[in-house]
Amino acid sequence: MSQSIFTRKSRLLSLCLSLSLGFSATATWATERIIVPIVFYTPDTGVAGGASIIWVKPYEEASKPRKDSLSTFIFLTQKGQSMFATSANKFLDQGNWLLTPSIALGLSNSNHYAFGATAPANSLEKYESEFIKLKLGAGKQLWQDTFLGPELVLERLNYTDLNKAPQLSAYLNQQAEPNSQSLHGLGIRLKRDTRDSSFYPTQGVLSQFALRRFDRALGSDFNYDRFELEHRRYLPMGDKSVLAIQAKIDVAQGNTPYSDLPTLGGANSLRGVLKDRYRDNAALSTQIEWRQIVSARWGYAVFMGAGDVFDGLNNTRFTHLKYAFGSGLRYALNDQERINLRLDLGYGGALGSAEADGMNMYIQITEAF
Repeated sequence: MSQSIFTRKSRLLSLCLSLSLGFSATATWATERIIVPIVFYTPDTGVAGGASIIWVKPYEEASKPRKDSLSTFIFLTQKGQSMFATSANKFLDQGNWLLTPSIALGLSNSNHYAFGATAPANSLEKYESEFIKLKLGAGKQLWQDTFLGPELVLERLNYTDLNKAPQLSAYLNQQAEPNSQSLHGLGIRLKRDTRDSSFYPTQGVLSQFALRRFDRALGSDFNYDRFELEHRRYLPMGDKSVLAIQAKIDVAQGNTPYSDLPTLGGANSLRGVLKDRYRDNAALSTQIEWRQIVSARWGYAVFMGAGDVFDGLNNTRFTHLKYAFGSGLRYALNDQERINLRLDLGYGGALGSAEADGMNMYIQITEAF
């Protein structure tokens, strides 16, 4: 890592910490402060630990109850990954405007597999990178709980070690991707959120549509488009049971850099399928989960899902469909907001000539979706 990059990151980290501490020290903001220890495990990170601090304040000027929030977290993993991130939701103008800034920076030790729906497990390579990513979003309320507005994405990515990833290195050279690259995009986001909680929803919907254009005119090293569509629904099944459903479409078109291609798998996607196990120009997935509260602190969940990647939406054949199913335990670290520590065991299978990933374990904070 060059000294100049390290210096810029250190200054940015100091700025983020100063802003977070400044918010926490402001009495008008810190109506409620939630401190959550972060302990998690995935096959891709190993054991990891850190902490998260969340500040929540009711926004009293809106006609419907709303909450401003600021969350900050930091973690380190057994396999060398680290991240610091902070994000906020701030309502203005009697709740008619919503600002959603966020920033994240970190070091990543990632896996690369061959492209496409039949990528073999023996194509695994490992590489390291570092990143800084800033998102600035603003939404105007069109009707109750529905906001539309612009979104700006500014990201700087550096591949710091490709020595153990010759196939990925060859691909980057073939695509004329520099090891140090800027991804700058501008677009719109439409979001409808009627959930009764962002940590453990028991009813409502979350629907999002985002379309972003990355262009050299914005300072980006690549010209391409990203399209994302997601819908979640939470159905109460009695006082202590919830049926959660999610469907996602993720598409890239144009000269898309490797790091921004849609992927499938991971602790919040198809649990059992390894993170970023499959990568291509489009990804479709859906999952369903039954969540049951047993006591004030304990609960469990049963889940299943399916999905795949494709070279485009005009070629969505499901002959190599990936599927996953499993169950897990829940322990509420905060019983008021029900911020759960979850332990999930998921089996990742596949049809056709695609390979199954088998059983994998995940320990995470908050629900998968």
